[in-house]
Amino acid sequence: ITASSNPFFSELVRGVERSCFERGYSLVLCNTDGDEQRMNRNLETLLQKRVDGLLLLCTETHQPSPAIMKRYPAIPTVMMDWSPFDGGSDVIQDNSLLGGDIATRYLIDKGYTRIACVTGPLDKTPARLRLEGYRAAMQRAGLPVTEGYEVI
Repeated sequence: ITASSNPFFSELVRGVERSCFERGYSLVLCNTDGDEQRMNRNLETLLQKRVDGLLLLCTETHQPSPAIMKRYPAIPTVMMDWSPFDGGSDVIQDNSLLGGDIATRYLIDKGYTRIACVTGPLDKTPARLRLEGYRAAMQRAGLPVTEGYEVI
Protein backbone atom coordinates (compact mmCIF):
# COMPACT_ATOMS: atom_id res chain seq x y z
CA ILE A 1 0.00 0.00 0.00
CA THR A 2 1.01 3.61 -0.38
CA ALA A 3 0.72 4.52 3.31
CA SER A 4 -1.01 2.65 6.13
CA SER A 5 -1.40 5.98 7.96
CA ASN A 6 -4.06 6.99 5.41
CA PRO A 7 -7.41 6.39 7.21
CA PHE A 8 -8.86 4.64 4.14
CA PHE A 9 -5.94 2.23 3.89
CA SER A 10 -5.73 1.62 7.66
CA GLU A 11 -9.39 0.56 7.78
CA LEU A 12 -8.91 -1.61 4.71
CA VAL A 13 -5.82 -3.25 6.20
CA ARG A 14 -7.75 -4.07 9.39
CA GLY A 15 -10.37 -5.91 7.37
CA VAL A 16 -7.86 -7.74 5.20
CA GLU A 17 -5.81 -8.79 8.24
CA ARG A 18 -8.91 -10.09 10.03
CA SER A 19 -9.95 -12.06 6.96
CA CYS A 20 -6.45 -13.52 6.57
CA PHE A 21 -6.31 -14.52 10.24
CA GLU A 22 -9.71 -16.23 10.05
CA ARG A 23 -8.39 -18.34 7.16
CA GLY A 24 -5.09 -19.26 8.77
CA TYR A 25 -2.91 -16.79 6.89
CA SER A 26 -0.62 -14.04 8.13
CA LEU A 27 -0.60 -10.61 6.55
CA VAL A 28 2.72 -9.09 5.53
CA LEU A 29 2.30 -5.35 5.04
CA CYS A 30 4.65 -3.15 3.04
CA ASN A 31 4.32 0.64 2.85
CA THR A 32 5.76 2.36 -0.20
CA ASP A 33 5.43 5.94 1.05
CA GLY A 34 4.92 6.88 -2.59
CA ASP A 35 8.40 5.65 -3.56
CA GLU A 36 8.29 3.54 -6.73
CA GLN A 37 11.73 2.03 -6.11
CA ARG A 38 10.72 0.98 -2.60
CA MET A 39 7.51 -0.53 -3.93
CA ASN A 40 9.33 -2.64 -6.52
CA ARG A 41 11.98 -3.79 -4.03
CA ASN A 42 9.26 -4.82 -1.53
CA LEU A 43 7.36 -6.54 -4.32
CA GLU A 44 10.44 -8.49 -5.45
CA THR A 45 11.17 -9.55 -1.86
CA LEU A 46 7.61 -10.74 -1.25
CA LEU A 47 7.48 -12.68 -4.49
CA GLN A 48 10.89 -14.28 -3.92
CA LYS A 49 9.65 -15.50 -0.53
CA ARG A 50 6.78 -17.24 -2.36
CA VAL A 51 3.88 -15.56 -0.60
CA ASP A 52 0.54 -17.31 -1.08
CA GLY A 53 -1.03 -14.26 -2.71
CA LEU A 54 -0.64 -10.56 -3.27
CA LEU A 55 -3.00 -7.61 -2.77
CA LEU A 56 -1.66 -4.46 -4.42
CA LEU A 57 -3.00 -1.01 -3.67
CA CYS A 58 -0.85 1.03 -5.99
CA THR A 59 -1.41 4.39 -7.63
CA GLU A 60 -1.30 5.35 -11.25
CA THR A 61 1.79 7.46 -10.64
CA HIS A 62 3.64 4.58 -8.95
CA GLN A 63 3.06 1.31 -10.76
CA PRO A 64 4.56 -2.08 -10.00
CA SER A 65 7.17 -3.25 -12.46
CA PRO A 66 5.58 -5.46 -15.15
CA ALA A 67 8.89 -7.33 -15.42
CA ILE A 68 8.76 -8.33 -11.74
CA MET A 69 5.13 -9.42 -12.01
CA LYS A 70 5.83 -11.54 -15.12
CA ARG A 71 8.57 -13.49 -13.30
CA TYR A 72 5.99 -14.82 -10.83
CA PRO A 73 2.85 -15.62 -12.86
CA ALA A 74 1.65 -18.40 -10.54
CA ILE A 75 1.16 -16.15 -7.50
CA PRO A 76 -2.48 -15.01 -7.31
CA THR A 77 -2.70 -11.23 -7.45
CA VAL A 78 -5.53 -8.85 -6.69
CA MET A 79 -5.26 -5.17 -7.62
CA MET A 80 -7.33 -2.61 -5.77
CA ASP A 81 -8.88 0.47 -7.42
CA TRP A 82 -7.37 -0.15 -10.83
CA SER A 83 -4.93 -2.42 -12.62
CA PRO A 84 -1.95 -1.26 -14.65
CA PHE A 85 -1.78 -4.64 -16.39
CA ASP A 86 -4.02 -6.34 -18.92
CA GLY A 87 -5.33 -9.62 -17.57
CA GLY A 88 -3.65 -11.92 -15.06
CA SER A 89 -4.97 -10.10 -11.99
CA ASP A 90 -8.32 -9.76 -10.35
CA VAL A 91 -9.38 -6.17 -9.71
CA ILE A 92 -11.46 -4.79 -6.84
CA GLN A 93 -12.82 -1.51 -8.04
CA ASP A 94 -15.47 0.91 -6.98
CA ASN A 95 -17.60 2.75 -9.48
CA SER A 96 -16.41 6.30 -8.89
CA LEU A 97 -18.37 7.64 -11.86
CA LEU A 98 -21.62 6.27 -10.47
CA GLY A 99 -20.66 7.30 -6.93
CA GLY A 100 -20.14 10.93 -7.96
CA ASP A 101 -23.45 10.88 -9.78
CA ILE A 102 -25.39 9.23 -6.93
CA ALA A 103 -23.98 11.57 -4.26
CA THR A 104 -24.81 14.63 -6.35
CA ARG A 105 -28.31 13.39 -7.21
CA TYR A 106 -28.95 12.74 -3.52
CA LEU A 107 -28.19 16.38 -2.71
CA ILE A 108 -30.25 17.60 -5.67
CA ASP A 109 -33.18 15.43 -4.53
CA LYS A 110 -32.88 17.04 -1.06
CA GLY A 111 -33.38 20.44 -2.70
CA TYR A 112 -29.81 21.69 -2.78
CA THR A 113 -28.78 23.67 -5.86
CA ARG A 114 -25.33 24.98 -4.99
CA ILE A 115 -23.30 21.81 -4.74
CA ALA A 116 -19.52 21.55 -4.64
CA CYS A 117 -17.34 18.55 -5.44
CA VAL A 118 -14.09 17.78 -3.61
CA THR A 119 -12.29 15.45 -5.99
CA GLY A 120 -8.84 14.64 -4.71
CA PRO A 121 -5.84 14.69 -7.05
CA LEU A 122 -6.95 14.51 -10.69
CA ASP A 123 -3.98 12.34 -11.64
CA LYS A 124 -6.01 9.50 -10.07
CA THR A 125 -8.71 7.87 -12.16
CA PRO A 126 -11.24 7.55 -9.27
CA ALA A 127 -11.01 11.31 -8.62
CA ARG A 128 -11.52 12.14 -12.30
CA LEU A 129 -14.48 9.78 -12.52
CA ARG A 130 -16.13 11.18 -9.36
CA LEU A 131 -15.84 14.66 -10.89
CA GLU A 132 -17.32 13.42 -14.16
CA GLY A 133 -20.27 11.86 -12.29
CA TYR A 134 -20.84 15.09 -10.37
CA ARG A 135 -20.78 17.15 -13.54
CA ALA A 136 -23.18 14.79 -15.34
CA ALA A 137 -25.71 14.92 -12.48
CA MET A 138 -25.50 18.71 -12.31
CA GLN A 139 -25.99 19.00 -16.08
CA ARG A 140 -28.97 16.60 -16.10
CA ALA A 141 -30.59 18.68 -13.35
CA GLY A 142 -29.90 21.89 -15.27
CA LEU A 143 -27.81 23.26 -12.43
CA PRO A 144 -24.72 25.38 -13.03
CA VAL A 145 -21.36 24.43 -11.57
CA THR A 146 -20.31 27.58 -9.76
CA GLU A 147 -16.71 28.67 -10.28
CA GLY A 148 -14.61 27.45 -7.39
CA TYR A 149 -17.06 24.66 -6.49
CA GLU A 150 -14.78 21.98 -7.95
CA VAL A 151 -12.11 21.60 -5.30
CA ILE A 152 -9.09 19.53 -6.22
